Amino acid sequence: MRDRILRALRWALRLLLPAHGEHRTTKTTTPTAPAETAPVTVTVPVSISVWRKPWRGPSSAQVRAIFHAEEDEGLTLEQREHRWAVRFEAIGVDYPQRYKGDHFEQLACARRAGVPA
Repeated sequence: MRDRILRALRWALRLLLPAHGEHRTTKTTTPTAPAETAPVTVTVPVSISVWRKPWRGPSSAQVRAIFHAEEDEGLTLEQREHRWAVRFEAIGVDYPQRYKGDHFEQLACARRAGVPA
């Protein structure tokens, strides 16, 4: 039984797929050579990997110093986040500061209520 299936599959593939990688056509045509044409050069854009670019953000030591500053220990969370945002701004990094009534809080409330965002 296996031999019959294999032979039938081989026969069908030979009919459908040409042997030399050329598609069979119903009409026979002879290819004509084009008159002298210049060779076509194709430029492929080179993709630059993001991993090859230098890191432009703050170093881990800078971030650690901002988050573990001793003068922030007695402050509330909102006060600490404000100071973090100011320190990140000083080194040129945008820090998404959270505050009471911001849109992130509204999205979180909507998700808890089951409303799609």
